[in-house]
Amino acid sequence: MSPAHRWGRTGRTLCQAAVLSFWWPTSAERIHGFFDAQLLPSDCQGGVLQLDGRYTTVDEVQYHEDCTLRGAPGTVVEVVGEIHFLQNAWLDGSLRFVKAKGSQKAALPMQHRCLDVEGSLEFLDPDVEFINCGSDSTDDGGAFYVEQNVTVSNGRVVARGSKAKWGAAAYVGGSFTMTGGSLLIENSTAGESGGGLYVKDGDFHHLGGNVTMFNSIAGIYGGGVYMNRGKYHLAGYLRFENCFATSAGGGLQARNFQRKNFGAFNQTPSGVLEAKNCTAGLQYGEGGVMATQDSIVAGRVLVDGCRGSTAGCFEAKRLLDIKSTGSVVLRNCRAENYGGAFMGTAAAVRGKLDVINCSASVGGTIYAVRRLFFAEGSLVRIENSSAATQGGAIWAGVISQGGGEISFRNCRSAMKGGAINSNEVFRQEAGSTSFTSCSSRLGGAMFVLALEAKGNMTFQDCLGAGPGGAIHAVGAVEQLSTDSYMTFKRCKSKKSGGAIFAVYLSQQGHMQFLSCKARRSGGAASINDAVNMENIGGAKSKASDSDEDSPSASTSTRRALLRYAPKLKGVKGMVLLNGSSEFRGCKAGAGGALFARNDVLLTRKLGHASFLNCIADAFGGALHGRDIQLLGDVLFRNVSGLAGGVIQSVGSVEVPGVVMQQTSAPQISALKLIQMSNVSVENTSHVWFVAPEIHLKDVRCDNGLASFKEPHHVGCRSCEENKLQVSGGPVLDDELPTKQCWPAPRGTAEIDTYHLKLKKGFMTQKANITRSFRCPNRMACVGGSVSTDGWGAMCADGYEGQGCTKCATNFGPADNTVFVCVRCPSQSWQQNFQMSRFVLQDLLLFGLSVMGVSSSTRKVDSKILTNHFMSFVAAAGPVLQAVQETPTFSHIMQSLEYLEGVSSAVDEDSGSTGISARCILNYLSLPTHWWARIMLNLLTPFLSVLALTLLRGWRIAVVVGVNCFLPKVCLCFARYLVCYRMEPEHEGGQLFCEWALYTNFSLLSLLLVVASIALAGPALWWMLLGDEEHKDEPFYLYLTASYKEEWKSWEATRLIRKVFLAIICAALPISLHPAMQIMCISLVLLTALVLEMQFHPYKDNRWNLEEKILLTVSLAMVSVTSCFLANEYHWSSTHRNQCFLLTLILLLCIVPSTILIVLILHQLLREKGILKGTPTEKVEETQEPRSHSSSD
Repeated sequence: MSPAHRWGRTGRTLCQAAVLSFWWPTSAERIHGFFDAQLLPSDCQGGVLQLDGRYTTVDEVQYHEDCTLRGAPGTVVEVVGEIHFLQNAWLDGSLRFVKAKGSQKAALPMQHRCLDVEGSLEFLDPDVEFINCGSDSTDDGGAFYVEQNVTVSNGRVVARGSKAKWGAAAYVGGSFTMTGGSLLIENSTAGESGGGLYVKDGDFHHLGGNVTMFNSIAGIYGGGVYMNRGKYHLAGYLRFENCFATSAGGGLQARNFQRKNFGAFNQTPSGVLEAKNCTAGLQYGEGGVMATQDSIVAGRVLVDGCRGSTAGCFEAKRLLDIKSTGSVVLRNCRAENYGGAFMGTAAAVRGKLDVINCSASVGGTIYAVRRLFFAEGSLVRIENSSAATQGGAIWAGVISQGGGEISFRNCRSAMKGGAINSNEVFRQEAGSTSFTSCSSRLGGAMFVLALEAKGNMTFQDCLGAGPGGAIHAVGAVEQLSTDSYMTFKRCKSKKSGGAIFAVYLSQQGHMQFLSCKARRSGGAASINDAVNMENIGGAKSKASDSDEDSPSASTSTRRALLRYAPKLKGVKGMVLLNGSSEFRGCKAGAGGALFARNDVLLTRKLGHASFLNCIADAFGGALHGRDIQLLGDVLFRNVSGLAGGVIQSVGSVEVPGVVMQQTSAPQISALKLIQMSNVSVENTSHVWFVAPEIHLKDVRCDNGLASFKEPHHVGCRSCEENKLQVSGGPVLDDELPTKQCWPAPRGTAEIDTYHLKLKKGFMTQKANITRSFRCPNRMACVGGSVSTDGWGAMCADGYEGQGCTKCATNFGPADNTVFVCVRCPSQSWQQNFQMSRFVLQDLLLFGLSVMGVSSSTRKVDSKILTNHFMSFVAAAGPVLQAVQETPTFSHIMQSLEYLEGVSSAVDEDSGSTGISARCILNYLSLPTHWWARIMLNLLTPFLSVLALTLLRGWRIAVVVGVNCFLPKVCLCFARYLVCYRMEPEHEGGQLFCEWALYTNFSLLSLLLVVASIALAGPALWWMLLGDEEHKDEPFYLYLTASYKEEWKSWEATRLIRKVFLAIICAALPISLHPAMQIMCISLVLLTALVLEMQFHPYKDNRWNLEEKILLTVSLAMVSVTSCFLANEYHWSSTHRNQCFLLTLILLLCIVPSTILIVLILHQLLREKGILKGTPTEKVEETQEPRSHSSSD
């Protein structure tokens, strides 16, 4: 070869070396020379080998004494031959062991590990990496093999891409101790066990620092760490991510399957374990995160997305114990067979456990073959946990809760126990447990052999496709503490037992069932009398090819059943309620609240049970059972059933002290016997008890019902149509007769089972409700009501007595009419005003008449107008009185009270409306007998006439007194002529007469008195008019001046008309005889009109015309009033028409009266000369001859 050629080749080599030196990372290694790394020295003088640069091992390098490899930064050792320490080894500084790709001496990849230590290995402040060490054929410890112990106190140790059959990254024969620093194992693969680490005989003391394993894989056990015999003690930070083991322990295996009682995981409070997406083989793998003999968790655990064939997160062969300081959060864990998060023989939870979205075929979260314990202070929350077959959240043998809080939400399983499946006993000693929206076929919330509760339990919105919407117990459900609370809300079963399905139910504390429903029986609970053996057995995995039960579970369950069976002897199918229970809104086909194949007992007298709004589509709205005995405080309200309303028994029923409200009949039905005492059935129209033998004592029904006793049927029922019973609720008693209904009284307006309303004008009496009385004054009887709640007022305010004919205390009879009572004022000024009004109304009328007589020496128009006004008022007064007694007028008066004054003003002549002489006598503390009232009414007239006699003579006193007071005197006596009946005559109605009730007169003597008084006045006038000697006297001129000579006595006819009207109004009161009174008044007015039209008695024709007009208006007013009264009570009457007629009557009364008053006042002013005009005397003198000539 030529020199030029050699130098060219050398130049190219130098260029390549320069480029290589530029691109090779200076932080990883240092290049010594341009061509080859130096050989790793094989001697370790002084026990320390200082390395600095790039080294390689061509053959195996052995160190026979203890040796420390100390690397400078960037030191790289390319391993071709194994580095073998025959004694102890220490690694210090920066060292990078890299597996050689191959060499001229070895064409195949290296088959051995990088580091082999026969003694112990300790990392001293290391920055050590093992890259791609070992291979599939390496037996153990792909990165390093240590015969004894490994210690890491600080620094950094990394193993990437390691491979071996046992311990892909490291194999440790003794213990592994880590007090600080970090250990990272990534992308390592073990053909057998220990995808990251294999610890054979010792423990892993993880006292500090971080251990992280990514993508570590083991062909059999321990995807991250395999502990052959020892324990993993965790006080630092441990993380597994994407680790996998085919058989067990996707992250950690701490159990030797060939040896018992080896391997455990112990976490201290300072320890932290995190795992994500770790898997144990989905066909046979156990423990997606770890598989151990025992696991003690005292620190923080975070697991997400781990899976396994069994135990998606943790498998502890013997025990998993979460200490009080432990906090475990598990998310998205899954097992193909048992225990979505945990599987083992036993587990204890003392700290915090939070599980979300875990699933398995059996035990969606926890599968504990024998025992699961929740200690006091534990806080457990499991959400969205599901099982393909049994135990949506938990499957366990015995479950015990010593305290703490446990909640299950949205848990479900396909077969048994939506949240819990316990094939033995669930014992709750204390604490609280809640289930929300859980579902399964048997037991929407839990499936247990038996439940013994002493704490609090809440079940809400749980659903069972089969029996037991919340609880399905093969044995008993027992609430053993009086302080325990169990609440079931909106739980449903598509078969039986909306909340509970069991063989025995015992309650000592508080139970509440709200809106629980079952399609078949027992809306709240259905209690069977036989153990269903088909539901007993171990857990069966849906993924298992065989139908065999899980190991040991079936055997232990059947043994537990044999041990438990004696407790059910004699109580199968029985319900014992001795605490406080509430059933509200429960519904089922049979037994709306409770359905029991055996007895239902409430034997504790202090016990309480309430059944509210419960419904059965078939029978037993509240209860169905064999013998039913309820000795405590029991309430049934709004309970119904199609065939049996409240209680249905196939045996006997004993219910003392029960209250039933708004229940359907038959309330109780029994095939043998019913015994009831001190029972109240309220707000129920039909009460019915059915049994071959019935014994009742003090069973009270509602007032308004009638009782009946028939063979095998006893009860109360509503009255027939138009019948009523309000004399008190019937009492069903073997020693008491039945109570019957009575026909409704005459005058009934409305009637139903519990209420009767009388028409206005009728009343009845408590002694005999079938007897009604027609009130003489219709307005006095308000149409009283009679109901089961009591008697309403029969009389209006101020009235009392039979027919409301008497005036109550502080009221007195009106002076101007019969059967009307007016209030006696209580204040002194009102009393004085009434007494003054009582006197002045007579004096005013008397004074006007005296003035008219005094002016009779002159021919004045005011006297004639005054007489016309008094005659019109005498006719209008009774009409207004009749109108006032109608409902239409009373209705209008509520809004137009000023009309009351009109009635008083226009009725002044007929006597003192609204004034009672008895009230005045009471004010004066005088006797109130009938004669005293007459004397008081006549006192003012008598004194007035006496005074006028002394002043002007007896003749003028007689004329004025008779004209003013004769109608009033007649009225005082004629009012006692009134007779009436309050019952029809053909039914024996008694005739009541005022003269017989209140006076000492006989009818004949009273008629003679009234007739004598009525005739005495006209007779005296005729006598005075026959005395021609005094024809120039004022009294004579007063009577005759306005009339023609041949009709000079015509004023007597006017007097007779007023007397007749007064007697008619008194003897025929409008409230009692409206038609008769109106007819008589019409006849009087018609007679007066006919006489007026026939004789024209006035000298001046304009007075004749005025008289005719007033009489015609009076007749029209009476006719319209007659129509108004007839139409008032007719079915076709309308309020609008009545208001129109009433308005017309008032106009016919008010308009003429107003015109007359204005004319009288105007004329008086003219006569006194106050108003200018032609004196009346002159006008009359000029008109008198014309009048005479016309009369002639």
